[in-house]
Amino acid sequence: MVSNSWYVLQSTHNKETSDDLNQLVQNKHLDWEITTLFYSALHIINEYFLQRGIPLPDKHDQRTPLVRNTLNQIYPEYQKLLILSIRTRYLVNYNSIKPKERQDALDCFNIISSHIRSII
Repeated sequence: MVSNSWYVLQSTHNKETSDDLNQLVQNKHLDWEITTLFYSALHIINEYFLQRGIPLPDKHDQRTPLVRNTLNQIYPEYQKLLILSIRTRYLVNYNSIKPKERQDALDCFNIISSHIRSII
């Protein structure tokens, strides 16, 4: 059963933020839509770790191997979403991001969220 912990609530909030941005100003803030999807996934993964007594990593480079080793079923989607998030935040001009990248991020998020919510 999914709890109402801070991580679950924050994950839901971030997903709603991404959806709201997409509905209000479609394709205008794709960088933020992708970023909020990534952090939504990160928070629901943190809830999984918390429920299993796994210490929460402080940094992405600590979380990535933990996801790979404990949640290998969703690791490819997590890695892709992480890369999309980093790319849109730091590596490209915001107006060069394509709607397909947002859709890719959403697809990854949905796989991650569905899997985690089925096991917490």
